[in-house]
Amino acid sequence: MHSFCLGGASYPCDFPSALYVFDEDSALTADNLYLIEGEDSTRMSVSAKYAFYALTNISDALLEQYPPVHNLMARREDPAFRDKLRRGLIALLSVLRDRALAVCQTKKLQVVRIGLTIPVQWTLEFEEVYRELVCKVFKVDQDVIYFFTETEALARYLLKHNADQMDPDGEHNAIMFFDFGGHNMVCLTSLMASAAGC
Repeated sequence: MHSFCLGGASYPCDFPSALYVFDEDSALTADNLYLIEGEDSTRMSVSAKYAFYALTNISDALLEQYPPVHNLMARREDPAFRDKLRRGLIALLSVLRDRALAVCQTKKLQVVRIGLTIPVQWTLEFEEVYRELVCKVFKVDQDVIYFFTETEALARYLLKHNADQMDPDGEHNAIMFFDFGGHNMVCLTSLMASAAGC
C-alpha cells in the first residue's frame, strides 16, 4: 500500500478494490465485505468496478467486453446478492470517505465537490448508481458530484499542471489524448485555450 505525506501525517492512497460478496450472508459485515488491509486468497472476490455491472441493466454488447462479470450477472436478479454488492461498495466508499476527511481535517478543508472517474463505456445508469452510493456515504447532495471519463481526468490534470508550457496563440492550439484502455481506445481533443481553466 502506498502513502503520501501531508502536514507531517502519512495517509494511504492506494486501496484494494476486491469485494468479498460470495460468502454466506450471516458471515458478512462491513468489515469483511471489504478488506482495507489487502486481499484474502482463501475467499472468492470480485473487483468493486464489476459490482456496478450487476447493479445496472447493461447491454449484451457491453457485457461481452467484460467476461469477469458473467458470474455476477447470473445472480443479479437476487435481491440479497444485490444488497451484498451495494454493502460492499458502501464499505469501500466509507474507507475512502474517512481517509478524505482525515486529510481535509489536517488542512482545515471540507469536501464541497466530488469528481469521479468512470470508464468511457459507462452509461447514465452507471452514473446514477455510483452517484446514489456516493451521496449516501459522503452525505452530500447529488449536484456536487461530477463524472469524468478516465481520459478526461488525465487530460485535465496534464493541462492544468503544464499550462505554463503551452501557447494557446501558437501554431498548435489543440492537443489529442489517446487512451488505449482495458477494452477500448478513446480519443479526446482539448483546445489549448481551455488549459488555464481546467
